[in-house]
Formats: sequence, C-alpha cells, structure tokens
Amino acid sequence: MLQFLLNFHKQTCNRFYYQYVPGITEEVRMPTETKSPPEKESNVESVQERKPSEESFVSIRGAILHSVVSWPQGRSEDTVLLNSFFDPTSPIAYSIYCIHGTGDRSFAFNTLSRQMLADQGDASNLLPKSIEKIYLLAFDGRYHGYSIEYFATQLKYKIKRNRDEHVILAGHSRGGDIAAYFTQFMAEEIGVTVHGVIPICAPLHGTPLAIAPLTFFSTSVAQMRTDSDFLIKLRESITRSESSRKKYYFFGVENDAVVPTENSIMKQNDSAIFLLPHHGHLSILQSPELAVYVSDCLHQIVGRQVENNLEKNPIESICLEIETELFALNNRNHFWGTEGKLKILTDLKDYLWEMRHGNRGPYFPEAQTIGEFIHMYLSTYDEQTGSLLIDILKQQLNPSIQSYFFSETPTTPAKSSTFIENLMKFYKTTPLPKSDDQTLQFDWELVS
Repeated sequence: MLQFLLNFHKQTCNRFYYQYVPGITEEVRMPTETKSPPEKESNVESVQERKPSEESFVSIRGAILHSVVSWPQGRSEDTVLLNSFFDPTSPIAYSIYCIHGTGDRSFAFNTLSRQMLADQGDASNLLPKSIEKIYLLAFDGRYHGYSIEYFATQLKYKIKRNRDEHVILAGHSRGGDIAAYFTQFMAEEIGVTVHGVIPICAPLHGTPLAIAPLTFFSTSVAQMRTDSDFLIKLRESITRSESSRKKYYFFGVENDAVVPTENSIMKQNDSAIFLLPHHGHLSILQSPELAVYVSDCLHQIVGRQVENNLEKNPIESICLEIETELFALNNRNHFWGTEGKLKILTDLKDYLWEMRHGNRGPYFPEAQTIGEFIHMYLSTYDEQTGSLLIDILKQQLNPSIQSYFFSETPTTPAKSSTFIENLMKFYKTTPLPKSDDQTLQFDWELVS
C-alpha cells in the first residue's frame, strides 16, 4: 500500500505539497471520493487530493493495531533510527525528534518512522537525504502529574546531549504541545534551530477530556483545558511572527474523540493544515497516507534557506550538557543514592561556569583544554570517602541481581561514567580561556 501511494505521489501531474502564501490559509483534506482540485488564486499551486486507503473502519482497526503493537514495544530509553540514505555532504544534518502523547510510549511513532525509512527500490526513501536520524523519545516522570514545561525541559536536555543544532519536531497529542512549547520558549536559549513542527492531533485549543478529577492529579492535563492560560499564551507565541507561523504543519483527523478537529489546528495566515477523514486519535499514527504527507512536509522544511547560527560559547555548551546529566540523575529512579555523583558534577559545572566570560580562574592551571580540565578534576580525591572522583562516577547505582552472586558477571558502565568519558573525548581539543599572564608552556597528553 505504501509503495502504491508513493508511486501515485510521484507520478501525479499535480504533485502534492503545500506552499505558504501570505494572507491565505490552506486546508488540505483527504476526501472519501477523489474530486477535482479546487480552484484557487493564480499564485497558489493546486493541491492533489487522494482517496484514503480504507473505509470508515480504519479508525478502529488502527487504534487496535497501535494498542497491541506499538504501545507494548515502547522502551524506557530513547531509540535512534538512522537514515540509510543520509547524504553526509549535506550542508545541514537534520534530526527528527518524535514526542509521544500522555498515555503513550516511545514507539508511538515507530510505524510512521519505519514507513518513511523503508527503501523504495530507487536508492531512496520518503525522507530527504539531509535528514540523518529519527529519535523515538522516552520520558521520565510519566504518570506523576508533571507539567508540559517539565517534559519540554527533558526534550531540551535530550537535544543538547545529542549535540543537535538543527531539528524537526513531531508530536502526537500532548507531544504536539510539548514540541510547540520547546520551540517557542526554550530552543533559542540553547542555540537550537527548530526548522519545523508537526503537531498531530495536538490539543493546541485544549481537549474536553481535561476535566476534574484528572486536572487535580495532573498539571499537564490541567494545562490542556480548553480555557487554560497556558494554551492561550502558547498560541499567542506561535502566531506572533510570520517566521514562527511558517514552522508549523497541523494535522487533524475526522473521528477524534479525544481532541476535536477544530482543537488540533490553528487557522491563521500561512497555516499548513492537513485533515484526514475516517481516522481517530490513535489510528492516525498507523496511516500510510500520513507517512506520505509528512514526507512532503519534511521536503519543504529542509528546502528552506537557513540563516547561519551564531557562534556558540563552548563553556556555556558544556555547562548545559552537565546540567542535562544532573537533571537525569535527579529524575531517574535509583537503588543507591545519587548525592555523591550530583556533588561532583555540580562542582565541575560551577568551576567551568566561572570561566564563561573568558576568565580562566585558578583551578588546574596546567590544563589547556576543557577535556584536560575535566580529567584533572576527576583525578582528585573526595574528602569524605577518600575515593577518586572518577571512581565515584563509575559506581553502578542500579546493579543487576546477577552481579551479587557472580563476580564475573559483565555489567554495563554506569550512565554517568559513560557521559563523562564522552564529554572528555568531545572537548579534548577545545581550548580553555587564558588568563592575561598565562602562557602555553605545556605539551599535555590526555591519559585515556
């Protein structure tokens, strides 16, 4: 079915895509019966409408398929899917971050992602070749009543840890609100460019299901009330500028009992709106038509001219990465306490933060690069335990049961240990600020 749609997509004379035209709101609908393209103004390209693949039962079938296949496969860690047709010579390498909804799990976008990654037999797939990877995100703190800001903060730290600077966000249900909030209020502060946002059945105008007593137990549910101040401010931010509005591609469905169609789209100048009949809130994620439509959106997004990013301060960047690990340690469940690791990473961040304005500071004067600085710091001893700081970071906070009975049982490295090793490698050659009286007189070899 996907191959048929792709061939239809490529061979049709009026190839589908949406072109922004100031002052005109486009609404793309997939009808039950194929009709002639509607007449439009001469400066707007006609939109090819397609016949959906199934009849009205696709909503029920898709919801069942999603519940029994995608939901159980969800993982507690992020999943990275690589684009086998990625062109490494692309001037920009884009990453797609997929954000699931309130009751869903990380594999919510697995079917859609696999459809777009599938080899179409002509050395290509549905993705632009400048897209390097797709992340299926898993979030900590679910079912604890946390806010949309809380999950957007996790998204911020995930992107920063992956060192991605050019991203495209796709969010289903509450995930669409998370993507929008990050884009409007967090991306710029960490130097990330969000080139496109694809909210799918997202309650940007709220959901009628956000009612008591659910709103008492969940901050994010309360934020998704139809009259919430949170959503009003979010929508105002999205519509504030033309450049912001052009980033959004709204997807709604006909049979949505969770987020009514009119609540998932924003009709405004420069809007790109896609409405798929017969589908429901969950079945949309199983739709092969959605893969083709999202593919068109992605090709348009990467085809835009991109402004050069401002040069980033490496000290500020590494401090944000350390803050990412601190956030993760604070929000993961651990068998052993995290106090020791938290203190080590907090002190390291504080030492580096003092140097963000070019003031070298008195610590470890022999270090010439950030990687050397970290290595020297971790080679000191903790005053309370007498252990090397690096050894404390290597301690496993969630040891396996087998490790208690079999001394030779292989164990995976502690996440904080892997994090710090990668940090030292990445910043091995990044120079530290120099004091006025500091001269380069050391030929330091970083010990592995």
